[in-house]
Amino acid sequence: MSYSLQLFQSVHFWWNLHFEIVNTWHCCTGALLRSLSEKTMIWVVTKVRF
Repeated sequence: MSYSLQLFQSVHFWWNLHFEIVNTWHCCTGALLRSLSEKTMIWVVTKVRF
């Protein structure tokens, strides 16, 4: 019984850690992609305008 509880707790821990990493990664890449797309849009607008 205690072994399965320990196993469940470790799985739960790794699952949460995995979600933390994924969320952090998505936030970072999302921010990077946003800034990149903004820069690209600004660049395109300035190139098209002149």
